[in-house]
Amino acid sequence: MQIEKRRMPRFSDIGRVEAADICIFPGTLIDICMKGCKIRFPIHVTLDMDTEYELTVTVSRKSVPQSLTLIGRPVRLEYSGTSSEIGFQVLRSPDSRLFESYIRARTAEQQSEDCGSDFESESDEESYVSNYYVG
Repeated sequence: MQIEKRRMPRFSDIGRVEAADICIFPGTLIDICMKGCKIRFPIHVTLDMDTEYELTVTVSRKSVPQSLTLIGRPVRLEYSGTSSEIGFQVLRSPDSRLFESYIRARTAEQQSEDCGSDFESESDEESYVSNYYVG
C-alpha cells in the first residue's frame, strides 16, 4: 500500500467543473484541497501549463449553496483512454471565504470519521474486548 504524504489534507468529492478555456464539456471534480484539485474531462484536452485558468466548481454537498470560482494553474496532465485528468494548483479564489469554509467543513468531517470506531458493530467491539482481556 502506497501512503501519500501531503501538507494539506486532500478530499475525494464529486462535483461539476466548468472551464470554458479548457473544454466545451464540463469536467468532474475528483479531489480537492486548500492548495489544489484534480479534474477529469471527458475528452483529450490541450493546455498551456503556464496559463492560469478559471474553474467554476459546483460540489455535491448541501453545505456549499453556490459554485466556487477558483483560479488555478495546471501542474499535471495525464490521458486515460479518451479522458484527461488535470491536477491544478489553486492560486487564488474570488470566493475565498466560501472556499475556505468548504475545506474547513470537509476537514471536520474527515476528523470525525477518523475518530469513529474501527469496529463494524458494538458486538464486534465487545467480543474483541472480552477476548483480549479475558482470554
